[in-house]
Amino acid sequence: MEVCVIAKCTYKSETIMFSVSSESSMVDILKTLCLRFRGLQLGCFTLRYSVPSYPSCFLETDSDLDLMRTFLLISNEKTVDILVKDLCGSSEYSGDFCVNKELIACENGESSCSSTVEDRNEFLGRLKRASAKPLLSNEWETYIHHVGQKFDGGAEEFRLKLCK
Repeated sequence: MEVCVIAKCTYKSETIMFSVSSESSMVDILKTLCLRFRGLQLGCFTLRYSVPSYPSCFLETDSDLDLMRTFLLISNEKTVDILVKDLCGSSEYSGDFCVNKELIACENGESSCSSTVEDRNEFLGRLKRASAKPLLSNEWETYIHHVGQKFDGGAEEFRLKLCK
């Protein structure tokens, strides 16, 4: 019998669960998330999972997925919490990507969504920094949450935060 992990995926205030097996790929997971969460658009979100001692691990590639499954197997964990973080503000972003109705067509063999996802992962992989030194913008991740966000200190506080 194949060992499956139950993924508990949370987006905004909603949570869904589905099984992740050794046959699952990132394309499968991305399609499932876009089909199940209303307004979620492919290419407009990131995934992070949480395991004991590591609360925020990126889940971007099939390699990340394999590593997550292996870690959970070794740790004897049966479930994993995955946070779906919206990058674009689902109602405001209009990029060139497959949206929910196209994902349904993709499953019927009418579209090539999976190649779009793979191309984007390839493209982003070339842009990764070689050094382990964190970018200055890493602090912004906890400070900037969405487009149109209001800051308590106004524009002045925002500018000061960006300068640090």
